[in-house]
Amino acid sequence: MRSVNKVFIYGNLGADPEVRSTPNGTDIAQFSLATNRSVKIDEGYRSETDWHTVVAFNWLARRAAERLQKGHPVAVVGSLRPKTWTDSDGKSRKRVEIYAENLCFSPLSPPPDAARPSTSDALSGEALPDRAEVPF
Repeated sequence: MRSVNKVFIYGNLGADPEVRSTPNGTDIAQFSLATNRSVKIDEGYRSETDWHTVVAFNWLARRAAERLQKGHPVAVVGSLRPKTWTDSDGKSRKRVEIYAENLCFSPLSPPPDAARPSTSDALSGEALPDRAEVPF
């Protein structure tokens, strides 16, 4: 039987992406993504935040570095990859990362250095980015 490893996750960045390059020239961006969920408790509900580590490579890493900032919403399509390493104390550590295959940025969150129309400008009819400019 064939198996599937596909993840779709939508949340907000916990920090600006960290970008580095390997000696062979591969660009890598890593960022944390927060998702919220409601948990039922005796008095009602409480919100809990789950944190996910997302890793993007090459052109997608460069695009993430250009477009994403702490707090920005983003949808990620990718796959789960386990990662193991030994920390500085010699303890074996493990976590599951999301290797991004595609990032969907909000059309209302243009690049950080671009002039952003205010909400009132967008509602008054100022042209928003064409869908062709939004990498969905």
